[in-house]
Amino acid sequence: MKKIGNISRSIITIIFICFAVIIIAGAIIHGESSIFTGNKILYYLIAILSMLGIVYINHMQNLKKHLKGMSKLKTVYKYVYIFVLTIFSRIIMAYMHYKSGNIIAVEASSQNGVLSLIVNGLESLFNSMSIPSICAYCTLNIIVTFLTAVVIKKIIFRVCENETIAYIASVLYIYVPASLYWAGMYNKYLLNMLFIMLGIYYIIKIYYEIVQYKVKSNKYLIYTLILTLTAIMDILFGGNIWFWIILVVVFMLTSLDVDTVKIRYKASSAPRRDYISKSIKDNDIKSQSKILNNAFVSRGVIHIPKSLIVLVILTILGTMFQIIYNLSAYGVKTDEFYNIAEVLKHIVIYTKPYYIWFGCIIIVCQILCVILKRKLDYKTFILMVAAICYPVFSVGWQEICGIDIVFATLFEVLLVVLIGNIYYNRDEKIKLLTK
Repeated sequence: MKKIGNISRSIITIIFICFAVIIIAGAIIHGESSIFTGNKILYYLIAILSMLGIVYINHMQNLKKHLKGMSKLKTVYKYVYIFVLTIFSRIIMAYMHYKSGNIIAVEASSQNGVLSLIVNGLESLFNSMSIPSICAYCTLNIIVTFLTAVVIKKIIFRVCENETIAYIASVLYIYVPASLYWAGMYNKYLLNMLFIMLGIYYIIKIYYEIVQYKVKSNKYLIYTLILTLTAIMDILFGGNIWFWIILVVVFMLTSLDVDTVKIRYKASSAPRRDYISKSIKDNDIKSQSKILNNAFVSRGVIHIPKSLIVLVILTILGTMFQIIYNLSAYGVKTDEFYNIAEVLKHIVIYTKPYYIWFGCIIIVCQILCVILKRKLDYKTFILMVAAICYPVFSVGWQEICGIDIVFATLFEVLLVVLIGNIYYNRDEKIKLLTK
């Protein structure tokens, strides 16, 4: 199984590099910079200063002696900083939309998705405002963006084990153009972004649990149920169960050689060997016994990979909910069909410099990983699979407008993860950034 894992990781890496090249080419041809026209320098300056701010806060907290033993309080300060950045960035973008008159109120309907019900409920809280719809969109965007930033911080910290990098990734995500663009507009894929990042986080947590060989802990079952509920919530807001199944299938294929669940059966049910003919040579008998004593069945015990249990639970519950969702009013798709070229064209639309520079940096990081002999980390591998699969499963009868917010989030997280992969030597466990 290790060979299958290594081969699959190499194939995904090659596909992802080709995919990054396609994204760069698409951004050059179809990309726009309309939302930052005339304000590009100010936008980059604010983003850089915000990232330097979180570094400065981390440095100052480490210097203060009375905060050294209060890790929870230090974390609260940083989350407050991220929340304040989220509020100000979203309010400014909502104000820009208000000035441009680019706001269209969306009514609750099956075509607009379940999120339209939430927005409709929020609008009733802002009836006294001149434009209650923009207040509802901005409030929802602030809440979801902050929660997603928190999840991104946890994912990056799992990968690099460096808090500064993790918080920088969260701040960088706040300024992702696609995320900013939808601050004052309706986007029915807004919550999909949160659920996908949350699902990836729990896949990583499940992997950490099942690789602990012979540890009698069933935490992975709890995490699997949370992952399944996350996938169901994603489906409820327009997601696709096949996206999740592909992620977990890849997860299963690359983790079959880790810990298993043992199920014993009665001796009477054990495979019998008396049917083997005496005329068979000794070498043939040995080969037959090797087949009977395989990795999954031996000495009255069936070994079931824990990752297989995760796949079965997700597939059964997720598929059932997908069927129910498609039969309901909110499972109705639009009549227009979109192919992969149209999906990729729309993904790179906001903004051109973002995808060109980020794509180039990702390719450079991949080349450096090969030169410096960095192994492809499992967590990075899962993120690559998610980034490739999401555009593929966005094809079909569905609303294409707004899916770029999910892909942009995956793209930004991958960039930080790959940079961290270069500076963190996983073989020797040397944290170069902490020196």
